[in-house]
Amino acid sequence: MEYTLKNGNCTAIVKSLGGELTSFKDETGKEYLWQSDPTFWGGCAPLLFPIVGALIDDTIQFKGQAYNMPKHGLVRKVEYNLIEKTDTKIVLETKYTPNTLQHYPYKYKLTVTQTLNSDGFTTEYCVENIDTVNMIFCIGAHPGFNCPLDGGDFSDYTLIFEKEEDPEIYNTDDKSILTFEKPIKVIHGKKIPLTHSLFDNDAMILRKLKSKEIKLIKDGTGKGLSLSFEGFHALGIWTPPHVKAPFVCIEPWCGLPAIYGESGEFNDKPFAITLEPNETYTTSYTMKIID
Repeated sequence: MEYTLKNGNCTAIVKSLGGELTSFKDETGKEYLWQSDPTFWGGCAPLLFPIVGALIDDTIQFKGQAYNMPKHGLVRKVEYNLIEKTDTKIVLETKYTPNTLQHYPYKYKLTVTQTLNSDGFTTEYCVENIDTVNMIFCIGAHPGFNCPLDGGDFSDYTLIFEKEEDPEIYNTDDKSILTFEKPIKVIHGKKIPLTHSLFDNDAMILRKLKSKEIKLIKDGTGKGLSLSFEGFHALGIWTPPHVKAPFVCIEPWCGLPAIYGESGEFNDKPFAITLEPNETYTTSYTMKIID
């Protein structure tokens, strides 16, 4: 089911399938979010849980027992239940099922709150451990933004961090697995000038960032958008390799894809979060128009 949010002259669409915010338009009717064209990528802004990225052989271990789990986890393609709806906000929820327990051995409740602001939107995730044992998980966002936004080409845009950065940056390979063997240097002070060739090896994964905000700006205009991501520990940047897709994904993550040579135990995944029974973990990201 689709739900429409409205705040002033801004509108948004949220789908119960995946709990995704799938459209954000400003007062001029300009669309900021990628519109799921399967020619390039059929997604828009999926929620990644309880893993981000891919696993080696789609397999992860919990206390020595192996479980099969698809790329990006279990909640992207499930129907969420409506909890609350106003003109500017919607709260949707999903929880464990007998099927999820076959792939992830914990009982959880996951709430997604989509809020339409007058100049953008906020997506909030809340994970609750409703099991009787400690629960470990990763969680991440995967929003795609149209690029170009205001005319021109993909390469007329630059990603700009709020602070001078020299993080660890790695590519995934053709199986979406990290190698950690060849860190790459693409940041010039605060900036990553966008080119499609940056993504010839798939996603860029950034660790040890000082910034908690990044901007997507058309060169020479100062116009675009910002994405703030306080509470996340890594950042993925991606557009499909070798096809010159007209969008870029900016992906705040708590967790990383599998790494060659890792133990295979979930407990060893970088940035994984552990919750005690009845505890909750909440994090969010906010997109704002820059005009």
